[in-house]
Amino acid sequence: MKVTKLVGAVIVVTTVGTVGLTITPATTMQAQAKTTLATFPKSIRGTWYNRTQYGKKHHYHAVRFTKKGFAWQANVATKLGGLAPLHAHKAPFSGSKTSKHLWLYAVKKQGFTKVGWWNNTVTLELGGYYKVISKRYKGKSIRVLECAIDLTKPRYYVYYYPNKKIATHFQMKVD
Repeated sequence: MKVTKLVGAVIVVTTVGTVGLTITPATTMQAQAKTTLATFPKSIRGTWYNRTQYGKKHHYHAVRFTKKGFAWQANVATKLGGLAPLHAHKAPFSGSKTSKHLWLYAVKKQGFTKVGWWNNTVTLELGGYYKVISKRYKGKSIRVLECAIDLTKPRYYVYYYPNKKIATHFQMKVD
């Protein structure tokens, strides 16, 4: 009697377990974001500098991220340009991307924040993929903004530093 109850219990548990596995819905991968970013991540906000040396001349380039804006200056001799506004938008984009609107969108992709113009007919000079990494400077770890123009391999990175002194130390040389 004990054996028949035990065998019956095993059959019931096996049957219910198999039916339960076939009834449960399949889990799906993480879905894509429904909208673009409404604000830039706090980690990349601020003004970042890059120094490039062309022969004997050098130029400072700068990018500035605010909560909802992006500015850049190619050869910082004066103030940074005006802030281009960031707008959240439903994804996927519908309609024409050749409208008169001159605003930015940002999305997260492969650990980077992608920044681009909404209007396809305008080229964003410093549009690309941004993220903050760490580098060593005089024995201390500093935050560095890494910019990749494209995420295909091989990747070409441009680095931006928190101030001009550190940018001078790590300057790029272009011949």
